[in-house]
Amino acid sequence: MSTKKPQLPGAVQKAKDKGIAIIVLTDSDTEEEFYFKKPARPDMSRFMAKAARQKVAQAVDELVTTTILSPSTEELRLLTKEQPGLMYTLNNALQSELGINRDFTVKKL
Repeated sequence: MSTKKPQLPGAVQKAKDKGIAIIVLTDSDTEEEFYFKKPARPDMSRFMAKAARQKVAQAVDELVTTTILSPSTEELRLLTKEQPGLMYTLNNALQSELGINRDFTVKKL
Protein backbone atom coordinates (compact mmCIF):
# COMPACT_ATOMS: atom_id res chain seq x y z
CA MET A 1 0.00 0.00 0.00
CA SER A 2 1.47 3.33 -1.09
CA THR A 3 1.12 6.44 1.05
CA LYS A 4 2.67 8.64 -1.59
CA LYS A 5 1.37 12.21 -1.60
CA PRO A 6 0.01 13.50 -4.90
CA GLN A 7 2.60 15.57 -6.73
CA LEU A 8 2.01 19.31 -6.78
CA PRO A 9 2.26 21.25 -10.05
CA GLY A 10 5.80 22.57 -10.63
CA ALA A 11 5.05 26.26 -10.02
CA VAL A 12 3.22 25.39 -6.80
CA GLN A 13 6.07 23.25 -5.50
CA LYS A 14 8.61 26.00 -6.29
CA ALA A 15 6.53 28.58 -4.42
CA LYS A 16 6.06 26.19 -1.49
CA ASP A 17 9.81 25.52 -1.38
CA LYS A 18 10.37 29.29 -1.10
CA GLY A 19 8.04 29.41 1.90
CA ILE A 20 5.21 31.19 0.09
CA ALA A 21 1.77 30.60 1.60
CA ILE A 22 -0.43 28.68 -0.84
CA ILE A 23 -4.22 28.67 -1.10
CA VAL A 24 -5.92 25.79 -2.90
CA LEU A 25 -9.42 26.37 -4.22
CA THR A 26 -11.24 23.19 -5.25
CA ASP A 27 -14.31 23.25 -7.47
CA SER A 28 -16.93 21.32 -5.52
CA ASP A 29 -18.51 19.98 -8.75
CA THR A 30 -15.48 19.00 -10.82
CA GLU A 31 -12.80 18.63 -8.11
CA GLU A 32 -10.57 20.86 -10.28
CA GLU A 33 -7.93 22.58 -8.18
CA PHE A 34 -6.67 26.14 -8.51
CA TYR A 35 -3.50 27.08 -6.62
CA PHE A 36 -2.76 30.64 -5.58
CA LYS A 37 -0.10 32.53 -3.70
CA LYS A 38 -1.90 33.96 -0.70
CA PRO A 39 -2.49 37.62 -1.60
CA ALA A 40 -0.50 39.98 0.61
CA ARG A 41 -1.48 43.42 1.87
CA PRO A 42 -0.04 45.21 -1.22
CA ASP A 43 -2.08 42.92 -3.50
CA MET A 44 -5.24 43.78 -1.61
CA SER A 45 -4.38 47.50 -1.53
CA ARG A 46 -4.05 47.52 -5.34
CA PHE A 47 -7.30 45.58 -5.64
CA MET A 48 -9.22 47.97 -3.38
CA ALA A 49 -7.76 51.08 -5.03
CA LYS A 50 -8.67 49.88 -8.51
CA ALA A 51 -12.15 48.78 -7.41
CA ALA A 52 -12.70 52.18 -5.75
CA ARG A 53 -11.97 53.82 -9.12
CA GLN A 54 -14.89 51.77 -10.49
CA LYS A 55 -12.59 49.40 -12.37
CA VAL A 56 -13.90 46.29 -10.64
CA ALA A 57 -13.42 43.93 -13.58
CA GLN A 58 -9.79 45.02 -13.94
CA ALA A 59 -9.24 44.73 -10.19
CA VAL A 60 -10.65 41.19 -10.14
CA ASP A 61 -8.62 40.15 -13.18
CA GLU A 62 -5.39 41.58 -11.74
CA LEU A 63 -5.80 40.00 -8.30
CA VAL A 64 -6.54 36.56 -9.71
CA THR A 65 -3.95 36.55 -12.50
CA THR A 66 -1.11 37.94 -10.38
CA THR A 67 -1.61 35.38 -7.62
CA ILE A 68 -2.50 32.21 -9.54
CA LEU A 69 0.18 29.52 -9.71
CA SER A 70 -1.69 26.66 -11.35
CA PRO A 71 -3.25 26.43 -13.82
CA SER A 72 -1.13 28.99 -15.63
CA THR A 73 -2.51 32.43 -16.43
CA GLU A 74 -2.81 31.39 -20.08
CA GLU A 75 -4.78 28.26 -19.15
CA LEU A 76 -6.99 30.33 -16.86
CA ARG A 77 -7.71 32.77 -19.70
CA LEU A 78 -8.85 29.83 -21.87
CA LEU A 79 -11.11 28.58 -19.07
CA THR A 80 -12.64 32.02 -18.61
CA LYS A 81 -13.44 32.26 -22.32
CA GLU A 82 -15.67 29.22 -21.82
CA GLN A 83 -16.88 30.30 -18.36
CA PRO A 84 -16.59 34.11 -18.01
CA GLY A 85 -17.92 34.07 -14.44
CA LEU A 86 -15.08 31.85 -13.24
CA MET A 87 -12.77 34.83 -12.65
CA TYR A 88 -15.30 36.38 -10.25
CA THR A 89 -15.91 33.09 -8.46
CA LEU A 90 -12.20 32.60 -7.88
CA ASN A 91 -11.88 36.22 -6.71
CA ASN A 92 -14.73 35.77 -4.22
CA ALA A 93 -13.13 32.63 -2.82
CA LEU A 94 -9.78 34.43 -2.42
CA GLN A 95 -11.50 37.33 -0.69
CA SER A 96 -13.27 34.95 1.68
CA GLU A 97 -9.93 33.40 2.63
CA LEU A 98 -8.59 36.88 3.40
CA GLY A 99 -11.58 37.90 5.49
CA ILE A 100 -13.17 40.41 3.12
CA ASN A 101 -16.47 38.55 2.84
CA ARG A 102 -16.97 37.89 6.53
CA ASP A 103 -20.45 38.52 7.88
CA PHE A 104 -20.99 40.30 11.16
CA THR A 105 -24.09 40.91 13.19
CA VAL A 106 -24.45 44.48 14.42
CA LYS A 107 -25.89 45.23 17.85
CA LYS A 108 -26.38 48.52 19.61
CA LEU A 109 -25.41 48.55 23.26
